[in-house]
Amino acid sequence: MEVLFAIIPQEHLVEPILEDFVSRGIRGATVFETAGMGQIIYDTIPLLARLRETSGAETTHNRTIMTLIDESQREEAIAAIERYCGELSQPNSGIIFTVPTAFVRGSTKQNVDDSQ
Repeated sequence: MEVLFAIIPQEHLVEPILEDFVSRGIRGATVFETAGMGQIIYDTIPLLARLRETSGAETTHNRTIMTLIDESQREEAIAAIERYCGELSQPNSGIIFTVPTAFVRGSTKQNVDDSQ
């Protein structure tokens, strides 16, 4: 098993990605609001914050999806994310990475209610 992290810079894409996950048999994701280093620096350094204000750039926060998957599900998860985010080699399109998982207890995958 592994944990897949997907950093999605467009908040409105998260729900369709999660729905796509479910259709592909990937369940039990957690989503949190996150901010990149550049976003935080802009927010905390007054000169940079003023530059952003004058440039008209918006402050946005990412959503990070975290889900426990089997290695065999990795390509399906990536396909679901790229379906909505596009080619991830493009700037500000998102980031995906996985981390091997040595131990899991309390996995929701054992208790999924498909009637919902």
